[in-house]
Amino acid sequence: MGKCYHPYTCQRILDEFDIGIAPLRYEESFLCRRCGWMASEKVCPPGPNERVVTSQTRIRESLTKVERLPTEILRPEVSEILR
Repeated sequence: MGKCYHPYTCQRILDEFDIGIAPLRYEESFLCRRCGWMASEKVCPPGPNERVVTSQTRIRESLTKVERLPTEILRPEVSEILR
């Protein structure tokens, strides 16, 4: 299973509509092991080994392969229900 669309496609689609509000745009977030919080490169530039990727694609792939997800991404009891 591959990526279905570019990560920022939704932001480009939003540009096509005038909905009367200014959207906040931000880069993909990750869990920073150093900080213990969700972050982006803009606010916390840790090295790749300190990041836990939280992409929905990764979650779907892990569930399809019956792999356990890191507890930082999904609580074990929720992961168990989804599996």
